[in-house]
Amino acid sequence: MTIAAAMIGVTLVARVGMGIDHAGVVLFPLAGLFAALAFGRRSKRLRPDEPWLPRLILLGTLFKIAASLARYFSLTIAYQNAGDAFVYDREGRELVAFWTGERATSPMEGFALSGSNAIRWITGVIYYLFGQDQLAAFFLFGLLAVIGSYCWYRALVDAVPYVDKRLALLFMLFVPSIVFWPAALGKEALMQLALGGMAWATSLALNGRLSRCVPLALASGALLYVIRPHLLALATVAAAVPYFVGRVRGDGPKSSAGRTVGMVALGLMVMFTVTAGAKFVGLEDLSIDSVEAQLDAQTTSTAYGGSTYSTGGNSLTNPLFLPRSMVTVLFRPFLWESPSLFQMLAAIESAALLLIVFQRFGSIRLALQRCRQEPFLLYCVVLLLLYSASFSSLANFGLLTRQRSLVLPALYALLAVAPALLRREADVAATSHAALPAPARLAVPVRAEIRRTVAANGLTNGYSNGNGHANGDTNGHANGNGHANGDTNGHANGDSNTDANGNGHANGDTNGHANGNGHANGDTNGHANGDSNTDANGNGHANGHTDGGNGDATGQEPDEPGVTDGR
Repeated sequence: MTIAAAMIGVTLVARVGMGIDHAGVVLFPLAGLFAALAFGRRSKRLRPDEPWLPRLILLGTLFKIAASLARYFSLTIAYQNAGDAFVYDREGRELVAFWTGERATSPMEGFALSGSNAIRWITGVIYYLFGQDQLAAFFLFGLLAVIGSYCWYRALVDAVPYVDKRLALLFMLFVPSIVFWPAALGKEALMQLALGGMAWATSLALNGRLSRCVPLALASGALLYVIRPHLLALATVAAAVPYFVGRVRGDGPKSSAGRTVGMVALGLMVMFTVTAGAKFVGLEDLSIDSVEAQLDAQTTSTAYGGSTYSTGGNSLTNPLFLPRSMVTVLFRPFLWESPSLFQMLAAIESAALLLIVFQRFGSIRLALQRCRQEPFLLYCVVLLLLYSASFSSLANFGLLTRQRSLVLPALYALLAVAPALLRREADVAATSHAALPAPARLAVPVRAEIRRTVAANGLTNGYSNGNGHANGDTNGHANGNGHANGDTNGHANGDSNTDANGNGHANGDTNGHANGNGHANGDTNGHANGDSNTDANGNGHANGHTDGGNGDATGQEPDEPGVTDGR
């Protein structure tokens, strides 16, 4: 990572200090590769369960560099320098001329710093710092998009335990649309970065890790807000749904309080972002009629060029339109709708995606079934629904293919769910539970062999060898001399069952067996004189009703303090 930072620094010095504009053409790709190598080494140390990750990150970075190169030559050769990237390039150069005093007025004077104007300004900053080279800008934007793809991967595997991790990373780094379209100077690359960051922030929030979620969400949300506020609105609403209805991880009062605060904050964010997004696209209000009118206007404004097609109208009230919108946004153009080479390539990829969906339909079904248990899956589903409803009004396959690349990671996240892993986890859990030994029944000792002093006031359960002094309710076993005043349950003095070998002193109701001399005043169960059931070897004196042992309630001082061990 240090080498990568050094190369970026060299590019900066070459431009600012030496006036060299084209160093980034070489140094940006090299910096990306060295960063991928450093990140791979760190991941190998921190994530030993993903041993294939370093290699795939490096290959994915190489693939993105190649895609940026292909994107650059396709625009310069096939489209003859026609496209948004060349507009940003021209106006970025004009901004640099204005900042260096070569131009009297700013090309952005009087324009708000949002949407396409934000990309123009960012391009100007990059050209001012690193040199005015369009291909270098393609490489830089493409490498930023790789970070967004990895954020999608990390969001998924951190939130859902039964995911085929390797397959998920392959999807995010090597699917042609995800790699090719966000590989150029333009909005798509930065939106891939920002949407990936929002996805990871959502995953962190749903896992109860708000301290890590907040800075990532603020940075990603700010980038979305500046360039495409309506996408920020879609992402925020998609995050709010699982946060409100899903099973957010975390237990205890702290997590409950944190989730309450999160709900309030997210509700305010939804209101703010939806309002900002509506204003950005020109909605007068958020009524259904107003939204449908805006969708119709979007259809009209995008019906140009050789890639136009019939959308079939727009409706938010007809339930049949949503499935059709999803098919349009995710899978069109079809093979028979593709007269040109680029449309045919897009149609082939769409056909391959359809085959993957059919092949892995069990993954889609399981993801839908487990949406509430794994709320990040619900985030992906809601984002797909909102995106399809919003962009199905585009009447141009070229625009549709580019816009689709930003939401495809959500679909591939659902396809990476692995039902076999969930079944395996269930089998392991069942086997582990069956292998656990039955809990042993603990024997209750009748008599403990402990010799130390206990004086207990209250309800006491104990076993003692020695003299025990208890005032209150006591359960105990005593071998020795014991004094008890009160109701005692136990083998001691009081309301008690007592085994005493020695002299026992009791004022209260006492059940005891004693070998020795016992004196009892009160209702005493002792084996002595009176109404009793007694085993007594010795002299027993009792005034009252007595069943058991020799109990002396005259208050004689014992020879040795007893022990009562609370049970």
